[in-house]
Amino acid sequence: MVDFKTDSVTEEKLQSFIDFYRPQVQAYASEWERAFVYNVKEVGLYFVQLGIWAT
Repeated sequence: MVDFKTDSVTEEKLQSFIDFYRPQVQAYASEWERAFVYNVKEVGLYFVQLGIWAT
């Protein structure tokens, strides 16, 4: 499961964005599994501006 982020983020501040958004994408995955009874294999954030995938 991927959550695309279009924030204006620099590499220096990337970790703080990851820390901020990680609970959100984990909540999406938990709700997906609960609603559809389907295990989510991987969750992550994709920062569009930097082209970086973070788990």
